[in-house]
Amino acid sequence: MEATRLAESVHITGTGQQQGQEMKLDFSVDNQDNCTGTVSGPQAEADVLQVGQRVYVRAEKEFWENLLKAQGAASEKAVDKLAGKWVKSDPKQAGTEGMCDKQAVLAALDSDKSERNE
Repeated sequence: MEATRLAESVHITGTGQQQGQEMKLDFSVDNQDNCTGTVSGPQAEADVLQVGQRVYVRAEKEFWENLLKAQGAASEKAVDKLAGKWVKSDPKQAGTEGMCDKQAVLAALDSDKSERNE
């Protein structure tokens, strides 16, 4: 863990649950809260790029349909405009909060000391 904490960047892959759905993560995160990666669920995938506090998301039509539908704002016109393009998002609404903070990620991964394989 100490070597990982001292590294300038880390690459993290894993699975988790969000709203009862399995999500897969594949992210590279650095010490300046910059990250790149992919978030994928059962029906859609999105590329994520965060530079400091600016978050950009690029995804195909299915991702935007699912996201807008969940927010009660589904619009075929909006989905068509967003599909395949980089969209600037509010970091708090992009779903990357904490994911692009290397120290927070490492703290969460090391919360159960019994799982260490030193």
